[in-house]
Amino acid sequence: YGQEFAVVLPKPAAQVVKALADKKILAGIPLGLWYKGMDNVLLTACTEKTTPANIAALAAALRGAL
Repeated sequence: YGQEFAVVLPKPAAQVVKALADKKILAGIPLGLWYKGMDNVLLTACTEKTTPANIAALAAALRGAL
């Protein structure tokens, strides 16, 4: 049971994905790679296996990257 959702960031999503990948965190897909005008949009997802700790870790990493 997966849930995908888009997050609008204050900077290019590709930069954020790269910064988090350097920390071994797979943040999601920068939609600007496929859709014009969506450079700041990150598509991410969670499943029933995603724990509250996983969500907190991603949120903290995103805060640090922004």
